[in-house]
Amino acid sequence: MSVGQFGARTRPEEVIVKLIELTQDGGLIWEIGNLKELSEERIESVFETTYKDRPLRLVERTSSNPSRALFLEPILQPSITLEIVSDYKPSGQATRMTLWTFPVRGQLIRDLLNAVKYQVAGVRSFFEDVLSEDTSTTESDAE
Repeated sequence: MSVGQFGARTRPEEVIVKLIELTQDGGLIWEIGNLKELSEERIESVFETTYKDRPLRLVERTSSNPSRALFLEPILQPSITLEIVSDYKPSGQATRMTLWTFPVRGQLIRDLLNAVKYQVAGVRSFFEDVLSEDTSTTESDAE
């Protein structure tokens, strides 16, 4: 078992680490999910993938906590969840049902979200395109 910042990692944390590795290596491909399907809070982003016939959904939410704000604007609190979801939409429901939510919070789940966003945005190929650009051609075109 690998060791986390505060001791041994839990099994769900080990799975998150493996999902990060698979995402970074291109072994797990994520897609942008449907933001309209989830409406209980403010949804910033939704990503979906399937690992060995198990659909996964990664959701970045922002909710307000008026009790912490007192007389000021409500404080927005971000949260990120990784869920195993049903592979079908039950009749009468607009979204896949959440079957289980990983009990992982903090930096590890943020690292997964960052890896997924990096992959979905195509950052690696964008960097390669920009860095391989022939600047002499670009400069002569500008003149």
